[in-house]
Amino acid sequence: MFFSYTTRNINTISLIITILVVGAIKGIVPVQAYTMQNQVKVAEEIIFNNWKIEIPEIGLIANIANGTDEETMNKYVGHFEETNFIKGNVGLAAHNRGYPVNYFKDLHKLETGDKILYSYNGKTLTYVIDKIKVIKDTNWEPLKNTNENRITLITCIANEPEYRLCVQGIEIGGNNENKENINYIINNDYANK
Repeated sequence: MFFSYTTRNINTISLIITILVVGAIKGIVPVQAYTMQNQVKVAEEIIFNNWKIEIPEIGLIANIANGTDEETMNKYVGHFEETNFIKGNVGLAAHNRGYPVNYFKDLHKLETGDKILYSYNGKTLTYVIDKIKVIKDTNWEPLKNTNENRITLITCIANEPEYRLCVQGIEIGGNNENKENINYIINNDYANK
């Protein structure tokens, strides 16, 4: 199995090694080491609980976890590890039917101009949807990094296993070069709702 060495993984591994080494030197009993590990888990949960996506138009509020493996997506919206967390392109995926959680079940109801709120590490960004398209399951182009701050949401399409629904939004108020297009989308789409 491929293991991705993210900063979080490395920090967690380093902390566990430190706990074991210090515990061995000081003669700390396993219960104390276990307590220290639980404190790390509590700290990680505080950060994790601030990693969310909200799409008011479809009533979605969901926690996000890193990875798009089955275990992750059976509980959370998954974050494509190859994409960014804040700047550039943030890529997210979720199920839409037939699984324990189907956070993207109403993604197909979204329209250009709808808003997406994305929170990570105490910072909330607002995006406006500017692209909705169907892509092949082998098309990873929408997840490539961009100079614009963008969010990309991907989910399956019912009874079409080789296709995915791809919804993209661009950050409102970010340092995006395309501010005229963002204002046009906001002004025209919201005026028509």
